[in-house]
Amino acid sequence: MRTLNKIIMIISIVVLGCPAITAQISAIDFNRLIIGKSYKVLLNNKWDTEGILLKKDSASIQIRNNISTYTIKNSDILQIADPDSEFTEESEMKQSMQADSALKTIELTDGSELIGYITDEDNTSIKFKTQSGTELVIRKSQIKAIESERSDYYAGADPNQTRLFFAPTGKTLKSGTGYFSVCELLIPMVAFGVTDFITLAGGITILPGASEQAFYLNGKVRTVEAKNFDLSAGILYANTTGSDNVGLTELYAVGTYGTDDIALTFGGGLSLSEDNETYPILILGGEAKLSKSLKLISENWIPVSQKSSKLFSLGLRFYGKHLAGDFGLMLPVDPNGEIVNGWPFFPWVGLNYNFGM
Repeated sequence: MRTLNKIIMIISIVVLGCPAITAQISAIDFNRLIIGKSYKVLLNNKWDTEGILLKKDSASIQIRNNISTYTIKNSDILQIADPDSEFTEESEMKQSMQADSALKTIELTDGSELIGYITDEDNTSIKFKTQSGTELVIRKSQIKAIESERSDYYAGADPNQTRLFFAPTGKTLKSGTGYFSVCELLIPMVAFGVTDFITLAGGITILPGASEQAFYLNGKVRTVEAKNFDLSAGILYANTTGSDNVGLTELYAVGTYGTDDIALTFGGGLSLSEDNETYPILILGGEAKLSKSLKLISENWIPVSQKSSKLFSLGLRFYGKHLAGDFGLMLPVDPNGEIVNGWPFFPWVGLNYNFGM
């Protein structure tokens, strides 16, 4: 009778064990794993082991090999196979990992940053492919932090492409991104991308001792997005706090043509002054990248009204991923075409913090 029971037990294990795990399991059914049976386990980080299954539950399994006993989270397991079976080819797994990898920024212990994709990983190092296609092997001891990036982010991109010094360009902020800016140290402003084609912005002066402060609100909608060309339309409202006046409202349209290296911005607006007089304003500007973190900017306001002064400017923008700084020289020209006596320029200084990038 004992011999018969042993035979029945052996047959049961064979019958239950055969369909349990094949050479490759794409979706692991942990309920079919048999306690006491030997398995090969491959983790997401490419570490593998072979041993006897001691325990299993909905969160983890416990494996004992000839060295030690390991508790492994189910979420960390890539494949499980019989000891005599083979895992999926490593080349196929690498392609799968690369296809599913998100864009990452790796900050190293020396302060430098790399942007690209993690293509492979083990206990001591990772293989990393930069946006330019360079493949690197980085020791984990050299890594300070790893941060996920938006898929459209790239190194050397100007985070403030939606404006020149103050005037808007034809581009809009990406959804969920924005910036906080302080111009001339006395005009804080904030902007936010509601969607990829709608940007809202506003700002107010903080002049010490002033009984009233000037403020503005701006909404911009991108209507055209083509290769090397963006066209937007918007409305800007400005007034002073506590004022009974209707303020100033400007309807505008602006387009930007060019690449990330060099671009031209042109547009115009129709302003409504407090006495209901209307007059158009032309905006001409440009930007040219000088290096990975520096660009040249020009912004020029040319009112058509013969009663209004013109404003010309030229300056630089220093920028990184989150921080940017503008410095320019503004040249006002009065309606008669004359420049003020003495030093004719006044400086423009702007500091920007960009978030959600």
